[in-house]
Amino acid sequence: MGAVRPGRVSRAWPLAFLVFFLISASWVFASPYDGAPDEVRHLVRAAGVVEGQIFAKPATQPGLGNVGAYQTVPKGLVQGGAPTIMYGYCYHWAPARSAACAPVPGGGGKTPTTVITGAGRYNPVYYAAVGEPLVLWPNWTGILLARLVSAALCAAFLASAWLSCLEWRRSRLLIAGLLVAATPAFFELTGAVNPNSLEIAAGISLAAAAIPLLLDGDSPHAQRWLRRAALAAIGIGQFRTLGPELIAGLLVVLLLPPSRAQVRQLWRRRSARWWSAGVVASCALGELWTITSKVSDVGNIAHGKYSTGLILRTELQPNGRLLRVVEEMINGFSYYDTKPPHLILVIWGVAIGLLLAAAFGWGTWVERWRLAALIIGTLSIPVLFEVSAANTFGFAFQGRYILPLAAGAPMLAAFITGRSGRLTTIWQARVIRTMIVVLLPVQLFSLGWVMDRWQSGIGPGHTLNPLLGSWHPVTGSVLPLVLMTAGLIGFGWLAWRAASLAEDEHPLVHGQPSAELRSAPLASGAQPGVTSPVS
Repeated sequence: MGAVRPGRVSRAWPLAFLVFFLISASWVFASPYDGAPDEVRHLVRAAGVVEGQIFAKPATQPGLGNVGAYQTVPKGLVQGGAPTIMYGYCYHWAPARSAACAPVPGGGGKTPTTVITGAGRYNPVYYAAVGEPLVLWPNWTGILLARLVSAALCAAFLASAWLSCLEWRRSRLLIAGLLVAATPAFFELTGAVNPNSLEIAAGISLAAAAIPLLLDGDSPHAQRWLRRAALAAIGIGQFRTLGPELIAGLLVVLLLPPSRAQVRQLWRRRSARWWSAGVVASCALGELWTITSKVSDVGNIAHGKYSTGLILRTELQPNGRLLRVVEEMINGFSYYDTKPPHLILVIWGVAIGLLLAAAFGWGTWVERWRLAALIIGTLSIPVLFEVSAANTFGFAFQGRYILPLAAGAPMLAAFITGRSGRLTTIWQARVIRTMIVVLLPVQLFSLGWVMDRWQSGIGPGHTLNPLLGSWHPVTGSVLPLVLMTAGLIGFGWLAWRAASLAEDEHPLVHGQPSAELRSAPLASGAQPGVTSPVS
C-alpha cells in the first residue's frame, strides 16, 4: 500500500498517550498502600536512589538469605511497616479482609529511618525517574505522584506502540494484537511503582515496532519503527534483571531464519548501526549492574528439596504452575489473592486463541515456526528457572516476569494473519471491533472487581459494588471508575476509527484488490495505492 504523510499519523501520539494514561491512572488512584505486588519495596528503593543511596549496603536476615539492601528513607513512606524483607500487611493473602487495616502512609514525615528492601540492589534507572515525589512528600501525595510518573512512562511506550500499529499499512490487525497484549493484570501494574510495569510496556512497544521492521520493513516508516524499537530495547535492558534475555529472545525469533536482503537493507542505514550499538551497550550495562550488585544472590531461602522430576511435574501437570503463570499474565491481580472470576481468563483466552489459530492456519511454514518458537521459548523460561532455582528460591516465578516477551505472541499472530491476505479489510475491521466490544469492558470489570476486593474483601458480606466497603481510596471510589471509563472510551474510539479507515481502503481478497475495484475508475485527484491518512 502507499505511504501516508508521517505528520498526520504522528499527531495521534498525544491522544493515544492520554488514553493509556487515563486507564493506568485509574489503577493509580484505586490501589491501597502496597496494593500491587512488592510496591513498598520499590517505594523504598526509589526514595533511597533519589537520596543518593544508589549502591546501598547489602542486607541479610536469618532464614531469608541475602535479602536486598538497607535504605534510609523518610519514615512516612513505611509507616506501620516493620523493617523486614517480608512487608506483609494485614490484607495480603487474606482475601476476606479489606485494606481498611493497612497502614496509612505519612506518619513520621521526613524523619529518616533505615529499612530493608528486597529491591535494594536493583538497577537505579527506573527509581531515579519516579522517586523524587516520595522524598518531597513522604505520604499519600508523594506515593500517588510517583505512581502517576510511572503510569505516564508506561503510557508513552504504549502510545508509541499504537503509532507503530497504525503505520503498518498492509493491515490494521496489529491493533487487535495490541488490544490482546495489554492485559488487565498489566494495566493494574502500570498504576503502581514497580519497574516491571515499564518493562512490559516497553516490551509491547518493542514488539509493535520490531515485528513489521524486521519482517516487512519495505516501508517509509521503517526509520520510525527502528527508533521506537531501539528506545524500547534500551529501556528493557535497564529496567530489570531479565531484560537483556527477553530482548534477545524476541530478536532471535524474528531474525532466524534471516531474511538476508531485508537485514542487509536495514544494516546499510547508519542509524541502524548506531541504534544497535545503543541497545548492546544498554544490555551490557544492565548485565554488569546485575553481576556487580549481586542482584540474583539472594541466598538459600527454599523450604525443601525437590528433584528435577518433581519440579517438572509440578510445572507441567494439568493445572500446574506453568498454567498458573499463564493465568497470572492475564488476571494476576494484587498479590494473586483476589480470586477473579474465570470469565476474565476465558474471554482473554478465546481472543488469544483466535489470533493464534488464524496465524497457524494461514501463515507460511516460516511464520508458523517463528510463532511456535516465541510461545515455546517464552513458556520455557519459567520452567527452566524453577528447575535451576527451586532448591534455592523455592517456587517463586510469576507470570508478570515474562509478560514483556509473551506480549509479542498476540502481536506476531496478528501480524501473520494480517499479512496472509486471507481476510478482507472489511473482515479485519470486524475482528478489531469485536475485540473492542469484548475486551475493553473486561478491563473495567477487572478494575471494579479488584476495587471491591480491596474495599470489602471476598466472602460473606462481599458487596460486588466497588462504591461500597470499609475502605476507600484516598481520593474516593468514583474517580478510578470515571478515569477507566474515559480511557476505555477513548481507546475504543481510536481503535474503531482506525478500523473504519482500514475498511474504507481497497478491500483486499487474498492480498489483492477486488476485481470490481481494479476495474473501477479512480476518484478525481486520487492516485493508485494511496491510502487515507490517519489523524
